Amino acid sequence: MKSRLSKSLLTSVLALNLQAAYFAGAAPAPVAPPVALPQLAALEVTPAVLGPGGSITLTLPPNYPLSNTRLRVGLFEHGRPALVTDALRDFALRDGRLQNSITVQADPGAYDFRLISNDRARVPFSAPAPLIVPGIEREAGWWLLNGSPLNGSPLNTISPNVAPLSDATRSTAIAPPAPLFIAGLARDFGKKPKPAARNIAIASATPLEWKTLALPSLRNMLDAANFDFATLRASLEKQLREAQAAGARNYVGFELATGSTITPLPANAGDAIKSLRQILNTVAPGAALILRVDARDHAAQAIRDIDACAPLCDAVVIALPPFFDDRAAWPLKAARRVAEEQPNYDLPIFVRTEWEGSGINAPERQYSYSLATLDYWMSGATGILDSNVPAAWGSLVRRNLPLFVGSVTLEDAGVLPVPDDAGPQSDAALQLYNALREAGRVPLLARTTLGESSRFSESFAVTLGERLSDATVQQFKTAATGGARIYIEGAPVLDEKGESSWKLGALLGATATATPPKRATVTLEDPWIFGFGRGAQLAVEQSVTVTMNPETATVKIKPQKGKDILTGPRVVARLEDGSPAVVIIPVGQGEIIWMPHRLQRAAAPDAARPQTGSTPAAPLQRYYAAIAAYLQPALVRLRAADPQQTEISAARVSVRRSPKGALLVAVLNPSARPVALAVTARSVAAVALDLAAETELPLKQRGFESEASVTIPAQGWKIIAFATTRKALDDERLARRLNARIK
Repeated sequence: MKSRLSKSLLTSVLALNLQAAYFAGAAPAPVAPPVALPQLAALEVTPAVLGPGGSITLTLPPNYPLSNTRLRVGLFEHGRPALVTDALRDFALRDGRLQNSITVQADPGAYDFRLISNDRARVPFSAPAPLIVPGIEREAGWWLLNGSPLNGSPLNTISPNVAPLSDATRSTAIAPPAPLFIAGLARDFGKKPKPAARNIAIASATPLEWKTLALPSLRNMLDAANFDFATLRASLEKQLREAQAAGARNYVGFELATGSTITPLPANAGDAIKSLRQILNTVAPGAALILRVDARDHAAQAIRDIDACAPLCDAVVIALPPFFDDRAAWPLKAARRVAEEQPNYDLPIFVRTEWEGSGINAPERQYSYSLATLDYWMSGATGILDSNVPAAWGSLVRRNLPLFVGSVTLEDAGVLPVPDDAGPQSDAALQLYNALREAGRVPLLARTTLGESSRFSESFAVTLGERLSDATVQQFKTAATGGARIYIEGAPVLDEKGESSWKLGALLGATATATPPKRATVTLEDPWIFGFGRGAQLAVEQSVTVTMNPETATVKIKPQKGKDILTGPRVVARLEDGSPAVVIIPVGQGEIIWMPHRLQRAAAPDAARPQTGSTPAAPLQRYYAAIAAYLQPALVRLRAADPQQTEISAARVSVRRSPKGALLVAVLNPSARPVALAVTARSVAAVALDLAAETELPLKQRGFESEASVTIPAQGWKIIAFATTRKALDDERLARRLNARIK
């Protein structure tokens, strides 16, 4: 090989000869730091996408400065230090280039080939050369396309211009054509779901992409009188024949859009999906049925669609706006709640952000795209289908994939949607969700029924409209009796049919009488609830007059042993006339906190533009913070490192817990200025790692809480991992996830 090296490389060769002993010799002493080796150019990998047969060729670049053609090749997970497998190979001269042909058998995913030292350390000394193994890695609740939860990976750009599988010139003697549908994605709806094949390798000449066949929308099926499923079956059979004749391959499944969410779904929506499923099982056995819900408008109805239809499907795709909007994540929360109720969480949730109208390249919207997609990701999405996921946090996820795959989204303040109102107040849950986020909390969609594994009822907040049914009141009573704390906002004086009826009387020990709406002021009184916020005043719209029943009002308030708050019915805030405005009533093992009036919120800002200060009135924000804290403790608290800083109220948090217990906190800053924050997490942690910069943050421990100091850039974000030790965190985030063999 030396004879083929130019004189200009002789010096490099002599220098590299000195490390030949290192390549072939003994391992360094355990206490010695890793040896830093020269980083040489990347190998050439052909093809860059593993096709049928799994054969690839590795080629050294011209004039490669090596003194030995026996080299150890390592296969790494793409962009990560996780070595999957390695092999010692002799590179031979072919057409003037040093090459080696090998066969790779690997899980679907993205890999890097690198030259590594021939010793125990296996230190890489060449730049990474990417290889994609197309396919799906399936785990409970996750479909990882090409080993990634993010579609549109930048690795797609490395794919060479090769003939697709449908090309007539491609030989089927090497391997049979890929199937029309990716197998193994459909769920088993039996009582004992069979284990899913974790890795679904696909013989493809190009990286796998998300593509589906469309079905008629669900609302179109239901709106048609006596919809003809036999005609639908014939249409689907024709569509499948045409797709096969065109050489189409590797569809993820059929996509069923719910259609416009302006109108509610009929009660028989579930029956229609079951009938559709029977047809699909006949014409395309095993094909996945994917529910698509457009939640950009009428989010409240989108939540009902998800609740009714998602349990009957194999995956959910939610269309959401691509700009930062607190309320936009609420339908995603609904899907996540449905997913956790499925056996093994086996319901993947994907987000596709879609623009509406003109101005999609408006500069003022570009910053918020990253914030929105990251918020959706941390709020429960198991995949993002955008073709251009923001590179910064997308690469962070891939680099730390073991922290996120199998992680659980955590929330700390339940919000209950109530189905009794079909009118304008149907968005009340969204408004309450928004108010709690502005107060620094992480709301979840609550349930009033106990789960199979739950011993206690959930605490939650709910905003009522004008109507209320006996069934809903009974749900409140059952939950409170079971130990829940419930915050109720509103005083509906009509039943579900619109007739006058005061349903909450027996539960609350009070009477509400309708009065002409008027503006009023509430003064917060109770120091047990409002702390330093005592004395603050809130603007409300008063449409009822509240009178406590005599037997309720005369119950003596007394301290209870083991509790640091007073128990018994009590008024904690009043109107100017002294009448009750916020009342706490014990019910069974729980309590109900009742605000009968409508709180006046500031107008919602334009979500597409940067915010420079606090949006809601400070007293209203403090009110919801106090109420939420009374219901249950917060997972994360933010405070300004500089007391003079005002932009902190715009910051938002989302939280996940890794499979091994590390707390992952995303802090989002939509304001136009950087904010220096103290981030306090309910976690006993010895390390707080900024995952983007991979640097440890200053950390203080106080009992069961850990406080990290961090600066969030303007219109930017940070993801912080709180863990017991740095070693435990690194062992998890850098762990190998994929398997492969080199033959």
